[in-house]
Amino acid sequence: MRVLSIFAALAFASSSALAADTYNFTVSSPSSTATWSFNYAAPIVTSPSGTSFILGSYNATTNPTGTRTIPGITGGDLNANTPININSGSITASGSSGSATIHPAGAFALTIDTAANTAGASGLTADLLNGSTGSASASVSISYSTFRTRQPTCTILGLPLTVPLGTATLESITATQDGAASGTLSPTGPNTYSVNIPMTVIANASASFMGMPLSVPPTPVMITLTGTLTLNGAAASFTGGFTINSQQVTPGPTPLDPLPFTEPLCSGNLVFTIVLGDANTTVNTSATIAASGTLAPPVCDPDVNQDGVADQGDVDYLINVIAGGDNPTNIDPDFNQDGVADQGDIDALINTIASGTCP
Repeated sequence: MRVLSIFAALAFASSSALAADTYNFTVSSPSSTATWSFNYAAPIVTSPSGTSFILGSYNATTNPTGTRTIPGITGGDLNANTPININSGSITASGSSGSATIHPAGAFALTIDTAANTAGASGLTADLLNGSTGSASASVSISYSTFRTRQPTCTILGLPLTVPLGTATLESITATQDGAASGTLSPTGPNTYSVNIPMTVIANASASFMGMPLSVPPTPVMITLTGTLTLNGAAASFTGGFTINSQQVTPGPTPLDPLPFTEPLCSGNLVFTIVLGDANTTVNTSATIAASGTLAPPVCDPDVNQDGVADQGDVDYLINVIAGGDNPTNIDPDFNQDGVADQGDIDALINTIASGTCP
């Protein structure tokens, strides 16, 4: 069929208008910002007795002048260094980005259909910290029974005690899209649209505490990518953002390396030996992104009738569409993308089906 009817030309124009376009976007880090908050909490395991305890720094060989601990107000072996059971307690850490400026990096693709007012997102990756790190203040809070110390000599009443432990370091926060996502595309002005796309991402955070990695398992999280899309021919820009609220539980028990500290009342040198139970880590991040995009070349798909196979049925379908027939799959009949829907597209489709190679 070498001559197009007026109906075929109209069908071509209609199909082109309905064709979806894909733009590949790169996040502009200097123009994008992010904030974060981090909270960590884990109970101290106290059963059976002696699992977690306080002990003086005394060692007959390596530290004979160190502090010794003795249980109770009276009695006990004054020359021994006896563990003091921790009855209850927890370790916590919290922090936020505060006034620090963070510039995230990332990429994603938007497939838009301006006739159907739909938008899809794929391949979203986001590095929220993008090389920066954050810190969170950590402390241990415990209860214990009254005990005494030697070197120095002091009585430590069994009152709740909170001891700063330094900082936990938040090293990375990333998000990777999990599966396809579709949403809405709403016109707001000439070549300008509002985008709203819910999706699932895998949130991943890494942190360390006292030199020990904190295990934060990757977690699926629902987010919504929202913003304004502006089209300018083969170029596009996007401004918007998303928020990630991620909570993970790391199963215990987790023994910590001994934690030395200075007893605040009498300045004795003591050591915590602690086993942690299930740890809860919460990471909340919010990103405001600016991204630039370019129009992706159309994907060659010889299965134009979308029946799952590329065969003579697809050739017949394309002939019918070029002749002005129905086009329920909304294909672009300009299969070889030369700007005209004609016999050349039929020949290109036949060659593609035969060779498996796109024109």
